[in-house]
Amino acid sequence: MTTPLDLQSLLDEILADPAAAAAARRRDAPPPALLRQLGDHLDRPAVRLFLALLPETPTRLIESLAQRGPTSADERAALAAHARTPPAALADLAAAAEPAVRQAVAGNPSLPAGVAARLAQDPDWRVRQDLARNPATPTRVQQALSRDAMPLVRQALLAVSRLDPDLHRSLARDPDAAVAAAALLDRHCPEAVLLECADDDDEVLQGLLLQRRDLPDAVLESLSFSPSGAVQTAALGRRRLAPDEVVGWSREGSLEVRCALAASPGLAAFAFDLLAADGAGEVRAVLAGHPELPPRCAEALARDPEPAVRQALALNPAVPPRVLLQLLQLDDAEVRLLVAGRADLQPEHTAVIIASADDDAAYALAQAGAAPVDLPALHAHRLQQHRLPTLRALAAASPHLTRAMQETLLLDPAPAVRRRLCDNHAIGPDLLGRLAADADDSVATAARQRLGTRRPHAAPPRATTATADTDPTHQDP
Repeated sequence: MTTPLDLQSLLDEILADPAAAAAARRRDAPPPALLRQLGDHLDRPAVRLFLALLPETPTRLIESLAQRGPTSADERAALAAHARTPPAALADLAAAAEPAVRQAVAGNPSLPAGVAARLAQDPDWRVRQDLARNPATPTRVQQALSRDAMPLVRQALLAVSRLDPDLHRSLARDPDAAVAAAALLDRHCPEAVLLECADDDDEVLQGLLLQRRDLPDAVLESLSFSPSGAVQTAALGRRRLAPDEVVGWSREGSLEVRCALAASPGLAAFAFDLLAADGAGEVRAVLAGHPELPPRCAEALARDPEPAVRQALALNPAVPPRVLLQLLQLDDAEVRLLVAGRADLQPEHTAVIIASADDDAAYALAQAGAAPVDLPALHAHRLQQHRLPTLRALAAASPHLTRAMQETLLLDPAPAVRRRLCDNHAIGPDLLGRLAADADDSVATAARQRLGTRRPHAAPPRATTATADTDPTHQDP
């Protein structure tokens, strides 16, 4: 059970450390009656400082402190910041020699208008900065501060959430770039001010606007007609255009605008058709990479004469399997390589890639971790002799390996090849038994799992081929 706070206990706290006591009692304020009893102890500096620091101190006690006159800089600063300090006392404190005291007055939530006007002329810019941040500062004083010689003072006005729109407009056009940027990026900036800056055709202001996460539709629409191509394309990329706008921009827009249009989200089906017929290959290439590309449009773009269009299509996850097959049948090495690097290929895709005898594409296929390929014996025979272990491992997965090919791969110097052989269901128990004794733990473990046996006590030495390409430290490039 908590013991009720008494006067002596409170005095002990205060005399030990008045600032710490005030900080602690902000969360658990003493009863008003107990605070009034402290009025009998105002002769103690620690008590006066505690009362000046505590927001819950009754008005009468604050007035008593002000009448007595603070005796230390800490007490003056605390009294200057207290919301219940009388206006006359604040006026006196605003003339204090210590800048920290004047700063506290400037930030006081009960700041009188006359005191604010005087502090707007304070020689210390930090005092004026705190005055600018104070929501209690009158509008006419804020207007004076918006013309302050110090940019940090002008920018501090933006801390006021309900700033006059005219002041926000002035700050958005401030000669200091940092102030203007802060004003335009401020979440309280009125829409009317944003729209005026968008309509102004000032590329710097428009560029600042585009840094905002949220822009009203009217502002984005205005930016879409900017004389700056960069601004125009960025704005178009953030809008969901009406059908008539899509038609207009696709016919009359510049190249960069049409490219931005081709990349914009939420395009209607007719817009895809319009842009797929664009005369510039750059536009069609951007469209080919669109994440919402319709299958019918993808089929048309797969026949595009521009290599960049087909390559963008090969990389687009939205392209359906039949279009990927269509691309592979073009016998375009670059497109085949890009398709082979995808992780969503089907058996008919991998069959075409392997049949092409394109080692680069086969390597990409293996690196992408595609499902085991039904590699014909002819291709497996060719790949089992390849200098790259990754392609030899591809051969090791073939279900059509001859006994001689299995024997060759069993002796492959690369553990990855022998490990892949363990997963091949065409490998018989006799060869798996030899793999279970492999010097490489991962190979031996995989083989034993297939066999369901324990590791032999002694592993016979494994033969190696006597070729120049059998260094087990060799890695793929």
